[in-house]
Amino acid sequence: SVIGFVSGICTLITFKNKKALEVGCGYYLLGSSVTTLCTMLMFFLKFYFLYASQKGLWTNATFLRVQCMTMDFLLRLCLNMDQWLNACIALERTITTLRGTRFDKAKSRRTAKWMIVLLFVTVIASTIY
Repeated sequence: SVIGFVSGICTLITFKNKKALEVGCGYYLLGSSVTTLCTMLMFFLKFYFLYASQKGLWTNATFLRVQCMTMDFLLRLCLNMDQWLNACIALERTITTLRGTRFDKAKSRRTAKWMIVLLFVTVIASTIY
């Protein structure tokens, strides 16, 4: 868990760089590093709640049921979002290779920003069941 946090922080620092954000792929990578940090946080909290409930520190069944449902939802949301962002990275790199010098960086950045918002809403809608 600690290694995951350190890795997530390092990737966040790396992709927050202005040079990395010149194309849309940088935004996808930045979003992926944020979702990785959130995933590690959810895993840590889920483990903590499980440990605390097994030790008898928390016995309120309603609280445990609600936190279980919300943790599972948030964990699934982060994992799915990260997978979709990785797919967007692969797609944009393919488009960059195919277009070559005709690749428009400004359009790529705009598309990435809209795509991240659209993905977030879509993943929430598909995970909410």
